[in-house]
Amino acid sequence: METLAKTDLPELLPSDWTTVRFDDLFSVQQGKQVSKKNRRGDNQRPFLRTKNVLWGHLDLTDLDKMNFTEAEEERLCLQPGDLLVCEGGDIGRTAIWRNRHEPCYYQNHLHRARAKDTNKVYPEFVLFWLWYAFEIGHVYFGRGNVTTIPNLSQSKLSELPLPLPSIDEQQKIASILGLLQRAIAQQDRLIAITNELKRTVLYYVFRHGLRGEPEKETEIGPLPLSWKVSKIQQLVDMGLIAKPMDGNHGNLHPKSDDFVRDGIPFVMASDLENGTINFSTCAYLRKEQADRLQKGFSNEGDVLISHKATIGITAIVPKVHDYVMLTPQVTYYRVLDHGALSNLYLKAFFESDAFQQEFAKVARDGSTRSYIGITKQRDLFVALPDLNEQLEIGNCAALLQHKIVLLTRRRSLLSDLFHTVLHQLMTAQMRVNDLDLGELESAMAA
Repeated sequence: METLAKTDLPELLPSDWTTVRFDDLFSVQQGKQVSKKNRRGDNQRPFLRTKNVLWGHLDLTDLDKMNFTEAEEERLCLQPGDLLVCEGGDIGRTAIWRNRHEPCYYQNHLHRARAKDTNKVYPEFVLFWLWYAFEIGHVYFGRGNVTTIPNLSQSKLSELPLPLPSIDEQQKIASILGLLQRAIAQQDRLIAITNELKRTVLYYVFRHGLRGEPEKETEIGPLPLSWKVSKIQQLVDMGLIAKPMDGNHGNLHPKSDDFVRDGIPFVMASDLENGTINFSTCAYLRKEQADRLQKGFSNEGDVLISHKATIGITAIVPKVHDYVMLTPQVTYYRVLDHGALSNLYLKAFFESDAFQQEFAKVARDGSTRSYIGITKQRDLFVALPDLNEQLEIGNCAALLQHKIVLLTRRRSLLSDLFHTVLHQLMTAQMRVNDLDLGELESAMAA
């Protein structure tokens, strides 16, 4: 067994912090093994698996069940304040049990850590310490048992060194980090609500329109009476490239010398997110190299859709570059007549559940991933209201998408702030006495 060493902890911790072993503060116990034998019985009870334990919170939407004897119930029933620490997978991933009403248990790949004396240790502080230690500081690197599957055994967890400020400082640190976590969770809820609102709006308008018209049956299902249906190829110029080739007919690869930090964006399916192109994740091709290529150009206003790997993700090319280059994972749709079709409307139609389901249905399985070729894309249908109705629908969808982008950006900033504050508090670069919690709460609410 490794000995407790101060070198395991960040250097220059304050003199008023002590260092103790994990099992000085917590009783550690593993749960019940999941097996066919243990599943049999009439006393079926819910239990947590490692998949239910995420950093800082529990996902209780999908709880498994197995049989627990009365003795096992008494021994393995969780209590509010219990820490749950993952033995394997994402080693050390920790959450806290807060439910005071529903009895729940846990499997053997989870350690339950119960505070021995809450006057000495605040479990939520230790939750955030473990988050820092395993995810950011890598304080415990090498302490997991290394077998065929890396794991954190009960004995290894028990001997981990923990920094221990005063109970008052532990509580204040946990309060600040908890506030940031609640702000992030609030953004997640707003993002989910706005996504669902957009989904519902698109479902309604592509079924009923905006004018209260009676419906008719079409090739793509019920539509408002005045709407038309057309094949996409009659409305747009479509393009993709079989392989990204350089001027000498060699394959281009984002790690080649042709790529630079600033140049012409080389857009992959993974660069399409939240209805936009994430230019921060794109590879960039030297402009002189890009200018020599004959295919794969996409211009401002083109609607993009991924047709390989993750299919059906959309974006519109903004005016930030002369053009962008596309990988074989992305198709561009260039509207031929803006008096007949709005590109914002086309993007909204691509995002509707009905189109996404049809797009997925016609995708054929490649060697390893779903794929839909240009020929099949040409034969897909698009619903066509008059241009004014298209513009109303497209602008409504764009406004909702813009809201989602702003919420996602705020969520990302809050997440970065959380990780920065977590690092500074756990290494005592920032002390809680230097912070005004009330002021921070007001800033988070803004």
